[in-house]
Amino acid sequence: MKTKRPINEILKGILPQPAAKPRGSRKARQAGFRKAALAAPDEKPAAKRETPLEWANTRLFEAVARGDMPGIDSALERGADINARDKLGRTPLMHAAFDLNQKVEAYLMEKGASRGLIDVDGRSASDMRQIALRLKGTEPSENASEETRPVLPK
Repeated sequence: MKTKRPINEILKGILPQPAAKPRGSRKARQAGFRKAALAAPDEKPAAKRETPLEWANTRLFEAVARGDMPGIDSALERGADINARDKLGRTPLMHAAFDLNQKVEAYLMEKGASRGLIDVDGRSASDMRQIALRLKGTEPSENASEETRPVLPK
């Protein structure tokens, strides 16, 4: 005589089984995730790491934003391109011009920055300075003071 098998046993071989639950308590798993997340907060995934040139160019843009002349020198010594471009095609000279930082503009030009480059919108460093002056509320003129007179020759 055949014995009848319960339906659960019959379906066990046919239907996919649920995944096994992870071992350990919920708190232990969360602690492990936190530990992994905090292990290296500054490290980037290998695919997104900057090359030495990108790193130096980033330091150059940061130094220009701070008005840090030794920082500019340091970035250039590490191989930064004086005419490097950001995502919008703007050079460090364009950023200095937009910040109305004449000392940094003059310093970058001494180091060989090109005045004639344009960004993705077709603007040059002198255009960026004019825009910054308009936003500030002062229009450049021939009788402008030393503070508002553009450094770049026309």
